Amino acid sequence: MKFYSIINLNLENSPYRAEDLSMVYDKMVTAITKWQGSKLESLEFSLANPHLWENILTIKEKMDQAKIPLSFGSLISPDQILNFKYNLQNNISEKIEVFAPCFDENLKLVIDSDPFVKEHINYLPGISSKEDLDEILDMGLKPSRVKIFPINLETTEDFISVMRGPYPELRQERFSSRMITPSQEMIEKYDVYSKYTKNEKVTLITSPREYQRIRNQFLIDASMKLLVKIEKRDLNELTSYVKEKLPEAEILLTGFANKKETMVETLKNANVQYFATRMFKAIVMDLLSGSIDDVTAGELIANELDQYSLIPA
Repeated sequence: MKFYSIINLNLENSPYRAEDLSMVYDKMVTAITKWQGSKLESLEFSLANPHLWENILTIKEKMDQAKIPLSFGSLISPDQILNFKYNLQNNISEKIEVFAPCFDENLKLVIDSDPFVKEHINYLPGISSKEDLDEILDMGLKPSRVKIFPINLETTEDFISVMRGPYPELRQERFSSRMITPSQEMIEKYDVYSKYTKNEKVTLITSPREYQRIRNQFLIDASMKLLVKIEKRDLNELTSYVKEKLPEAEILLTGFANKKETMVETLKNANVQYFATRMFKAIVMDLLSGSIDDVTAGELIANELDQYSLIPA
């Protein structure tokens, strides 16, 4: 089973300078391109990464030399598509996989309306349900890879945790404080979900697609609150549905909320071709703090890649 190594620094409101982050990108990519493993399908950079575009040409040059595909994730806004075009229109000839947490008809329109973007972006929106896949197919998309996101959610806090990856605003207190995440005890004791409709300022969300639909309103209206509900879905049933509807498509699992051991067990039983996971967080923080040097960082990055490459198909 091959994997996508996701680089998502999650450093909003940090004290780090652009120069610090350029150093991190350089050291990470250098170490990854020197890795001798064979199961790395792509190095995926979240579009939520700070100062990504200032460094993208250097990153791409190193990856091209190492023959490691570059991909992007966390596509949630038209501005990101414009940045893609502005920074890469004279520097790419291939089509690049660009993953989104879910489908968005406005993003599809922006992609389809620009010849360069349409030619060079392979738009791969995530799904979390059969209905999500049906919507994608109804809109004329037939993705070569279907990303199932998120995986193994047990609590409402799990949902927020995985959503902070593609949606940077949910790492900020002024937005996260308006996300209501009731515990199972609260749900059972207070009948939370049957009562939410009595408050017109509270909107129920159960998936990334539902959040994407109301995201702009949520960002603008400070009085709006979101109530999170976990919809339990059978992963094997969903993957079977994908294979039925898109028999030629490959399946990618990502957005694991639980521990690595649980992720490994899920992958062993899932019968899919790919998984993606965020990597190197602790290494990046140690590198930025100066507590480890470049050589040690490179060794730790290689060790982490080795661990994920051992996950069985």
